[in-house]
Amino acid sequence: MTRPLILALGNDLIGDDAAGLLAARDLQRLLAARVDVVETAAGGFALLDHLEHRTHVLILDTIVTGAHPPGTLVEMTPEDLGGAHACSPHTVGLPETIALAHRLEIPFPSTIALLAMEILPATTIGAPLSPAIAGALPAMVSRAEAIVDAWPAGGS
Repeated sequence: MTRPLILALGNDLIGDDAAGLLAARDLQRLLAARVDVVETAAGGFALLDHLEHRTHVLILDTIVTGAHPPGTLVEMTPEDLGGAHACSPHTVGLPETIALAHRLEIPFPSTIALLAMEILPATTIGAPLSPAIAGALPAMVSRAEAIVDAWPAGGS
């Protein structure tokens, strides 16, 4: 059995898109004895390598829905994302990755939690973290820690 995983997605070159990565760095210091923490800018099928053989995974990411003010935390499950619907293997998301893992019978997490922070569209390379997102990072770290704390000891 492998340890539980916090998987942070984002790009720290694009301002607010780094929120999950920055939270993961704090969580690494707080939870290193209990969970593995991995940062990646990859997505889609590349996530299979990180998720395979895990029992519990918390994914930290950012979202742009326009439904919430920047800095709002949104908790989701894979079911909240809907079914697989990518139009190309180059636009594969988590639902398609999960569907492929099940189809190929790849050992996959029984528990996947998603904690995302609402941001404004982030496209400028080298942009700094906005004040709203910087101010919300402690809440993201705290909520992520609480999610991990709710898992059974050892993540099994």
